[in-house]
Amino acid sequence: MLQRMLLLLAMLLGASTARADYVIVRINVNQMNFIPMAPPGFAGGVPGANVGGLPGANVGGLPGANVGGLPGALLGGLPGNIAGGALGTPAAAFVGLFPGGGMGFGGVQPQPGEPNPMPGGLPGIMAEDPNAKYITAVLEMRNYSKPAPTPFGLVFKYDHEWGTNNWLLLSPLAPMFVGQFEAKTFWAELNPELSKAKAAKNVEDLLHLARRCIAHGKLSTFHRVMEDVVKLDPRHLNVKNYLKVQRDLAKAPTAEDPAQRELIDRWREDKYRTHTSKKGRYRIYAQIVGSDRATEKNIETRLAMFDDVLETFYYFFAAQRDNTMLPAMPKYILPVLLTGSKTELANRRLHWGNEPMTTEGFTPRRDNVIIMPAKVRENDAIFMDFERILDEKIRSANEQFAELGIRVTMTKDNLLSGKITESKEAGKAAAFIALAQTAVALWYSQQLDAERHAVTHEGVRQLLTASNLFPRNVQTPDWLVVGLATLLETPAGAVHPTIGTPSWTHLVNFKHYRNAKVLENPSQVMQAVVSDKYFHEARRLAKLADDSPNEKSIIAARESWELASSTSWALVYYLSQSNRLDHFFKYGKELDKLPRDLDLSSAIMEGCLAKAFDIADARDPRRINRTRFDALAANWFDVMQGTNLAHPKLQGHFERMRAMRAGTTIPGGVISMPAPGGVVPPNPAIVPPVPGQPVNPGGPAPPRVPAHPGSGAG
Repeated sequence: MLQRMLLLLAMLLGASTARADYVIVRINVNQMNFIPMAPPGFAGGVPGANVGGLPGANVGGLPGANVGGLPGALLGGLPGNIAGGALGTPAAAFVGLFPGGGMGFGGVQPQPGEPNPMPGGLPGIMAEDPNAKYITAVLEMRNYSKPAPTPFGLVFKYDHEWGTNNWLLLSPLAPMFVGQFEAKTFWAELNPELSKAKAAKNVEDLLHLARRCIAHGKLSTFHRVMEDVVKLDPRHLNVKNYLKVQRDLAKAPTAEDPAQRELIDRWREDKYRTHTSKKGRYRIYAQIVGSDRATEKNIETRLAMFDDVLETFYYFFAAQRDNTMLPAMPKYILPVLLTGSKTELANRRLHWGNEPMTTEGFTPRRDNVIIMPAKVRENDAIFMDFERILDEKIRSANEQFAELGIRVTMTKDNLLSGKITESKEAGKAAAFIALAQTAVALWYSQQLDAERHAVTHEGVRQLLTASNLFPRNVQTPDWLVVGLATLLETPAGAVHPTIGTPSWTHLVNFKHYRNAKVLENPSQVMQAVVSDKYFHEARRLAKLADDSPNEKSIIAARESWELASSTSWALVYYLSQSNRLDHFFKYGKELDKLPRDLDLSSAIMEGCLAKAFDIADARDPRRINRTRFDALAANWFDVMQGTNLAHPKLQGHFERMRAMRAGTTIPGGVISMPAPGGVVPPNPAIVPPVPGQPVNPGGPAPPRVPAHPGSGAG
């Protein structure tokens, strides 16, 4: 049975370095615990082939009053060779908790829409929490080891992008693991195609692969591919643009923008210290009290991110097919202000007119400075609770390790990097370290997710003005600015960057609104987009939510802003895929002809659009040719219907989660996720059912009988 379990789990999780598993994990903040204890009366699973079930050679704890759950499809309890701990000693928490063997394991998560080949056995141990506060993330995990059994479940070793030799626990006592989707790694897909294109000396294939590198945020690989293209065809338009950007980037600006001088001087007077990026193009202003290494490290990380955003922005345009125009390089150092508190961020946002925030920061158009908090997610109450409790649980677990004589100390750094597993003592608490590592990986991914989204989105917005693509002193349509920013951002919830390609967030939202019949008539939808109708409504509802914050107003504002953002992303994405990037430059030139700060009416925007995108009426160039406009809109919807993410199963998962959220309250923007195990009738108080996907864990629970005094299950 043990061999069968290992074989099935190896098939489920995979071990090939050419593949990656996108693993969905979630934690209920209310129930997070790194040293879980079984409930009274709970013994292991059904005994193994040997006697099992008997206490160890020492006094041990007596078996629990109940037999425990029936075995899961993988395996029931482990054979009875795990000795019980001495009665009443703390060590019972480690090896004496389940006398005579381990536990039965919950069922395996089936693929969405498919029957569960291994239905659940043991139900989840955690009591249902009607006020659950979930933190959820999709983590990319590679290089799984074979599982090692512990009294609390199976422990795997794996790598992720922030560390190696991390541990993952599969156990119904700590149901953090929700499901997984297998896919090839980026490198496994790229390398064979790259080798083939290089051998064939095929310039167009190499350029296609270079664009894929940009789309995945792999700048260093992009440069290596472009070096081959430069050698093969130095006169190619993309090569000329690439080399021009390379030359321009080598000359960093040295001065600050005179139009921003008064604002920046005020920051300096308020004791904001300056931190300039290594490449000299960005300057962060922040108040650091004393020796705050954490904030300084955060600043270094963001400056590197901003440098990457700028390079990606210019190389994206340089590499696009049939694109003849490049944005101008910023003449001045680009400023970013980090606020030190929620109050300061709110006050500065109020000063600039309460601009709706769709990321952790905002970018005022006229001043063209980025304002963002020094600490990400500080307005997310659930995440802040999670972070506080995480620190408490790590401290508490370390104290218990010390009491038990286990010489290992957990920190966020050594848990994330995997260095803690190098300790000889770590194996004595493998299951608990595994829980802590999963929690820290989720915590870090949530921080990074918010940080990348803010830096990439706001960074692109700033560059659209700093590069003179759109004039600073003229109103610019929201659909253009937001559309291009969302096209080139790494959105919240992204599994990996999708720069210029289908967006994890906005594609899913666009398809959701199509399925919900909110977006039906292509011409009417496109007219609403290019006239900023959706954004006008979103701003109105955002103001209502600011003035009268309540559940209804907040949900309405969020939905309205998502509709505006997803439709603008979809149109800009379609136009970019139709080789119309040059038309955005033309639109900017049309705007530059307008009087300073002129309010943009529908007629003005229509005239700019007609000229920039070559759809003007022959009789009146200020008006749109409706026949051509309608044809463009119809083709837009047709193209978007066939546009999908590169990972169909992950897309299906995100689409179901988006459908679940529609019309419901998700505190802090965190989506409740289905739990692992067999298919059972859902509890609607916990999470709505999703077709084709299990909701609650395990099969029916065994009857609860009070434990016998002194039992090992107590």
